[in-house]
Amino acid sequence: DAYAGFNELYRDDRITEAACWAHARRKIHDVHVRTPSALTEEALKRIGELYAIEAEIRGMTAEQRLAERQLKTKPLLKSLESWLREKMKTLSRHSELAKAFAYALNQWPALTYYADDGWAEADNNIAENALRM
Repeated sequence: DAYAGFNELYRDDRITEAACWAHARRKIHDVHVRTPSALTEEALKRIGELYAIEAEIRGMTAEQRLAERQLKTKPLLKSLESWLREKMKTLSRHSELAKAFAYALNQWPALTYYADDGWAEADNNIAENALRM
């Protein structure tokens, strides 16, 4: 959730930050619920494609997941980042959608970490759901 209190943990590179796509998606989804638009719809569709890949590779070994992510996820992430940056140029920086897109872009290295690590997850929903039990 981009909690600034964790920043100190990543300072000496012993711990790598991996951000949660569910948090990034939720910010866009919340804007979409309030003010649906072609941009929010497209952003959610693109993020949905990332989750579809994760569903396909669930249960595979870390090595298999990494190979699939390199093949399928990495190109989608590259395209999504370019698309978000282009769309940001068309939005008022004060708009809720710009803030949601900026959240994702500001977290980009941490959001995309999972694509280079077969052990990592795209989100931390499993851990968060376990805490709620």
